[in-house]
Amino acid sequence: MNRRLLSLIKKEFIQIFRTKPMLAFLFVMPVVQTLLMGYAVTTEVTKVPTIICDQDQSPASRSLIQMIDQTEYFNLFDITPEYLSIRPKMDRGEATAALVIPPNFSQEIRKGQSPVLQVIMDGSNSNTAMVAIGYLQGIAGRYGQKLRLEFPNDMRYYGAGPPPTTIESAIRVWYNPNFVNAYFMVPAIIGIILAFSTMILTAVSVVREREVGTLEQLMVSPLKSYQIIIGKLVPFALLGFVEIVIVLVMGKIYFQIPIRGSFWLLFFASFLMLLTTLGLGLFVSTVTKSQQQSMFLAWFILIFTILMSGFFFPIENMPLWLQRLSLLDPLRYYIACLRGIFLKGAGMEALLPQILALAGYGILVIGFSSLRFQKRTS
Repeated sequence: MNRRLLSLIKKEFIQIFRTKPMLAFLFVMPVVQTLLMGYAVTTEVTKVPTIICDQDQSPASRSLIQMIDQTEYFNLFDITPEYLSIRPKMDRGEATAALVIPPNFSQEIRKGQSPVLQVIMDGSNSNTAMVAIGYLQGIAGRYGQKLRLEFPNDMRYYGAGPPPTTIESAIRVWYNPNFVNAYFMVPAIIGIILAFSTMILTAVSVVREREVGTLEQLMVSPLKSYQIIIGKLVPFALLGFVEIVIVLVMGKIYFQIPIRGSFWLLFFASFLMLLTTLGLGLFVSTVTKSQQQSMFLAWFILIFTILMSGFFFPIENMPLWLQRLSLLDPLRYYIACLRGIFLKGAGMEALLPQILALAGYGILVIGFSSLRFQKRTS
């Protein structure tokens, strides 16, 4: 091989290993991404947040609840006799499934009748809803089989009648009764597009200004540092809102997605999310020296935020340490707002925790990034 070519290859390796950010992109990022994807990317449906409305409160109903609780498919976070408590918890996204045990449940079992359980499911995520319905129906079937097997040894409990032949389920699906997957995905796409476009464009734009030397020219102009920051961020914020409108129009016209909530609340949540994404883009521009480095780092941050946001996979299916890590992801809260506004018609009261989290992240990130930018350019 030509000695000149070997010298060039050697020079490139030396340059790569001298650049610490490049080493991180080459060796650290694959490890982190493999760990995240290995745990977060899963098609299993487990630990579905479930509320039990036990209106019977009998040994029979408690036996059924115990059978559900012993499985890994459901996380019984509340057991209550109040039927009206189901809707607020589902509107806030606290519950995905609800099982209503009627007040005459044990009485019908004693008479040998087939009691009917009501299953209420949040259909926003059609895949999770269908799988969870199948799990609950399977458990109800096994419970009926258990009653028939125990009947000869427990005649006194059931009285003169035989055990019920089946435990039936009446299914009610809220928010997305037809299980249309686009209803679940398209609202979240707004968050993905907003994060991609504003973060990457902001980071690359500022770094490009520094590379060509125009950023220094701006710094010696009469403009204040905060004015330069505002001037750089406002165009991308406006473009972000334009993209939101485009996706809204396409979702409504092409996919026929209902928008049950307030447009004003939607745009307010989007504004708070923009503070975070623009701030992250500005931060990336302060820690990278080239457009290539800024693209790599922005992509790494975006992959983390998408995987941890619940965009593809339910957060409750992840290991506990990843669930806690997802609390640092602003996209998680924004997607919850989007799906709540689109499908549930959720208002400020139901989405207040998500709105407060977005506001906190937005103020913190844009403030820290602006201070770092001013310090870098001063």
